[in-house]
Amino acid sequence: MELFDRIRSLLTEPCLLALPALRGDDAIQLGVLAANDRKISRLMDDLTKGLATEVTEAAVLLDRRQCPGLAFARQDPLYPVFGLGIQLESQQVASGASLRGQISGGTGWYNTLLLIDDNGVVHDLRRFLIRSADRIRFDAPVARAGAARDTHQLIVAVATPRRPETVSRLSGQLAEPFFEALGREIGEDAMVGVSSVYIR
Repeated sequence: MELFDRIRSLLTEPCLLALPALRGDDAIQLGVLAANDRKISRLMDDLTKGLATEVTEAAVLLDRRQCPGLAFARQDPLYPVFGLGIQLESQQVASGASLRGQISGGTGWYNTLLLIDDNGVVHDLRRFLIRSADRIRFDAPVARAGAARDTHQLIVAVATPRRPETVSRLSGQLAEPFFEALGREIGEDAMVGVSSVYIR
């Protein structure tokens, strides 16, 4: 698909992630995650210019401290098509409520769910995973610390053959050392999924 080829060739900067998703037979939703809103609009224009397919755009602003999570996800050889899907019940959650949804594609693997907040801290949400025969759901309470901001929380799902030691060892740390260590531990022997949520 032309859009996927454009994503592979145009995404050269480290803190950018484009997430294409099919919506019906002839429409695509394109999410762009970045820490700079000017880069989001410029990339949207470059990716969609002259495409015959209808594209709905969704911009997601992150904090620069979350960028190592995007860099980790982009190392997936399948990108921009990820092995895991994350379906959220809602893209916005009130502080004090629950983040609910499910992970698809990771059945039979060890699944990890991470939330990288807009201070760049990695939170391990594995204890909120609910496994059944054909899907993995989650129901995690979330709360905002401090005043509301324009930035979103980054969600990363990882499926691996074995339980990754890095998650237990470094959760609660900043994203940069966490994802450097996780990438070294699991290499390319993993499936990844990415989403985001706004906590208001």
